[in-house]
Formats: sequence, structure tokens, C-alpha cells
Amino acid sequence: MITDVNLLHVIDSVAPESGGPAEVVRTFAREHARRGGNSEILVLSETNADSDLIVHHCVPETRSQRFSHPAVSWLREHASRFDAICAHGLWQAPSAVTWLALRRRDPKYFVFAHGMLDRWFRGAYPLKHAGKQLYWLGLERNVVQDARGVIFTTKAECYASQGTFWPSGFRALVCPIGVALPDHDRAKSLDRFHKKYPELRLKPYLLFLGRLHPKKGLDLLLRAWRSCRPPMTLVVAGPEEDRAYAVKLHRLATDLEVRFTGLLSGDLKWGAIYGADALVLPSYQENFGVAAVEALASGVPVLLSTSVNIADQVVCAGAGLSAEPTATGIENMITRWLAERSEKMRAAARACYMAHYQASTNIEQLLKLMREYVR
Repeated sequence: MITDVNLLHVIDSVAPESGGPAEVVRTFAREHARRGGNSEILVLSETNADSDLIVHHCVPETRSQRFSHPAVSWLREHASRFDAICAHGLWQAPSAVTWLALRRRDPKYFVFAHGMLDRWFRGAYPLKHAGKQLYWLGLERNVVQDARGVIFTTKAECYASQGTFWPSGFRALVCPIGVALPDHDRAKSLDRFHKKYPELRLKPYLLFLGRLHPKKGLDLLLRAWRSCRPPMTLVVAGPEEDRAYAVKLHRLATDLEVRFTGLLSGDLKWGAIYGADALVLPSYQENFGVAAVEALASGVPVLLSTSVNIADQVVCAGAGLSAEPTATGIENMITRWLAERSEKMRAAARACYMAHYQASTNIEQLLKLMREYVR
């Protein structure tokens, strides 16, 4: 059986504010358990974990323990219990400790790239890229070359990784990820959201849901919002990751109909999604876009930059619109959406999710892939 794969995820944090990778791990672990399988999670930083997940904490006492991380010893002791191990992310402790623990042994591990090999970063942060190239030569290329495979969520993400670093030989695998159907009571979630933000009960709004990080393109969205001033509110929901960038965003939002809520989770997050006219994700780079798929699952159309790797699939399904990641492109997309929005687009959003992004389908694909490459 596919579900009998005993799987370990290695990740820095499973906290909601950590972003998409944490949500992917939580979703995969829950869906695997629901189907009768076993997924456990090894977490490498101080983080709270939901009680329904099997989570092991291995937290170093000091930052200098990157290569003598307590997780290395834990993995060497417990790796034989698992059929496959999945390290989430690059340039971080999860991939390094997994390689250190399993080298010279049976390396039955995979690396989930989560967009971290995208060529966009090379142009956006050239000095940081130069440092990463050195680190690649010293360690990270060994991590990906020794892995059974590097997993990308879309063909576009896989293509965008080619030639980012030299030398670049590794086995590239593509496996889509998905989200679980919302199990929150729609009316209850909406009521909780409206009680906290009563001014949004009767006002239409577009929703941005994600970290306040430069790559998310919020500066473009706010400039577009100032130019077109649509007759609605923009709700920006997410934790601050870069204080200087957050200050810049608040300055750009001065005198605009924009509401910053901070991180929303649980019923508040789903209530914000359910009540939105559409979700907007204007990222400069986005390997997948978990928030966009959560919106689709809720029957909410999505407005995406063309740099979100699911944008073509969404547009083809009639579930949203896309535009180049420029202020003018985002402005034109919003203006077009105001003219074209319909119940038909909302129905298409849900159909797009059912066809491509269900967690129940995609966990089967992931486990089948792992079965194939750990034989």
C-alpha cells in the first residue's frame, strides 16, 4: 500500500507565521494520518505544535551548533524507523543536518526546494547569491546530489532552478502540493472575523494573505491601489518579517483604504478568506502560493502575478486573472477584475481546486514518488 510509507519531515518550524513550507508539512502529515499512514515531524527551532501532530523537537543551545546540531544525533539514532525522510528548504539547518546525519549511510532522503533554487533571487540579491554560491560549493551541492531527489511543486519551479548554481547536477522531481478542504464552519468563521473587524462586515475587500516580505510584491500592490483607488478595502493579513519593509508599506498605504491586520490564523484566517471578493498575490517570485490555493478551495477567485507558478493553470481554469509583477500590470489586473468578476469565476475557483490541488490526491502522488525512489 502507498500509505504504509513511514515518513519523517525535517523542518525548521511548523508555526503558522513561518509561511508556506510549514503549512505544507502540517497538511501532508494530517492527510497521511487520515489515510492510515504515519508522518512524523522533526522540528529544529522553538515552536509550538498542534496536538494532533507527532512532533520531535531538537533545538540547539547556541547558533554555533549548526554542524553539531542535536538533530544530527537524533536522526542517526532514529532514521532506520522511516522509509523516507524529507528535508524542507535549502540554506537552512534542515537540509544540512539531514545530509550530515545520513551521509555514508543509506541516503533515503529527499529535499523539498520550496522555491529556494529560483533564479529570481540571483538577480534580486546578487551579493547574497555570491555567498550562497560559495556555500553551494562547500556543502549544499552535496546535500542535493546525495538526495534521492529534489522535489519541485511545479514544472515552472523546476525550470527556474536550472543553472542557478554551479555545478548543478541533481535528480529533479516534480510533485504538486495541495491543501485540505477547509474544516472550519463557514458562518462561524465569518462571524468571528466580522466581530474583530466590524468595519469589513458590509465593505467589499480584496485580501492579501502572507508574510510581509519584499518578494511578495506588496509595494507594487499598494502603488497600484493608489493609482486606481478601487471602491473597496485592501486587507493585508500577515506577520512582519522585515521591519524596515513593513514601515515602507505603511508609508505607501497612507491615506488609502488599506487595513493591516497582522497574522491571522484558525477561524480568523478562514473568515477573512470566506468574506473576500478575491485574494491577491502580486509576488515577484512564488513557487506555489498556498494562500492562493486556500482561496480557491473556498470558492474565492485569485489575482496573481505571472511570477506565481500556478498562475497559468488558474487563468486557464477561469478561476482568476494574472498580470506582470509591475505596478501598472497589477493596476490593470484589478481594474479588469472589477469589470469581469462574477459568480461563474467563483465556481471556477472551487472547480480548479478540486481538479488540481486537493491534499488527498497530492499526498498519494508524493508517497508514490517516494516509494519509487527509495527501493
